[in-house]
This record gives sequence, structure tokens and C-alpha cells, in this order.
Amino acid sequence: LILISAGAFMLLNRTRRSATVHSDDRLDSFVMFGGLDRRVDSQAFEGGSATAFFGGTEIDLRDAKLAPGGAQLDLAAAFGGIELMVPENWKVHVSGMPIFGGWSNKARLREDAPADLPMLHVRCFVAFGGIEVHN
Repeated sequence: LILISAGAFMLLNRTRRSATVHSDDRLDSFVMFGGLDRRVDSQAFEGGSATAFFGGTEIDLRDAKLAPGGAQLDLAAAFGGIELMVPENWKVHVSGMPIFGGWSNKARLREDAPADLPMLHVRCFVAFGGIEVHN
């Protein structure tokens, strides 16, 4: 109960820092009892992983381009949350396992997008938290 209370306190009272720009083709981040804003502008994004434990992470991929073969991003949130923003011209497939939490894929592909676009595969693990993917 103390850990849950501490996590809720940290989530509700955290201060957001300005987003750091990440230009590498792989993303790896880990947050515990805090928050992280990350903006990715890679021109061949291959994926990576992000974990939020009693904290929150915001990942903005709207300025990035997918690698020609697509990408896989592994997201894990325990007693926290992850928000992932993707461009409207990306195909996104989200799958995962929620345990007393959830994930949602609100990303919409533009109607005029070509059919042969590479795909971003997002694998989620959520325990007492949430992951949201949107444009």
C-alpha cells in the first residue's frame, strides 16, 4: 500500500522537463519514480524499449521515419504510464498483456497512405498502469 501511494504521489506531483531530442536509430529508456519526455527525429528508426516504473514517459516519434524493414518497440509500464505519439503515415500494430491496467491504440493511418508502408510493431506489458499510442 505504501508503494502504491508513493507511486500515485509521484505521478500526480511530478514536473515535466522539456523534451530531449534523440537522433539515434534505437531508443532505450528506463524511468523509475519520475518522468521523461523524449522526442525522436531518427531518419531510420529501428525500435527499442521503454520502461516506466512508478513514473511516466512520453515518446514523440512524429518527426522520425521508420527503417525500411519496419521497427519493433517494447514498452513496459508498472504503476505508471507511457504515451507514444506516431505520425499519421505510419502503420502501427499494438499487442500485449495487461494486468490490472491497459493499453490502447488510437493511431490512425491516413486514407491516402500507400499500402506498402513499413510497420511499427509495439509490444506492451502493463501492470497497474497504462500505455497509449496515438497520432
